[in-house]
Amino acid sequence: MIWYLKKEEFNFNGVKDILELQAKEFKLKRLSGGAMELRTDNNIYVQYAYTVVFKKDLKARKITLNTNWYYTVTSKKWINKYLPGFIDIFQMDYIWYVSIKWEYPRGKKQLREMVKSGEVVEYRDGMVINY
Repeated sequence: MIWYLKKEEFNFNGVKDILELQAKEFKLKRLSGGAMELRTDNNIYVQYAYTVVFKKDLKARKITLNTNWYYTVTSKKWINKYLPGFIDIFQMDYIWYVSIKWEYPRGKKQLREMVKSGEVVEYRDGMVINY
């Protein structure tokens, strides 16, 4: 089921995003009780718990991730749902990591090797992924 909402229900982090919303046509739909998706010609935003957790800039081909320090299973679920298929966020020992090969380490030793090789990086709020 999809509910269409008013733009006032969507919270943005940046002035640039608010100006884009005011200037363009957009589609807004509720994904679940606490998650919404907003699409414009240039961007896709996913908001969960009043935070834009995922922003995909279609023209610049970059993705910005942000949980606002809410490292929850549900935040991770919504981000993973919108990430390209070869990128995934996973957790080990309460720390989030971003994998570029959908390959999970089988222990701390392999995780250290994957971080060293660049296949896995530690997640940081505000990180940008170019694709």
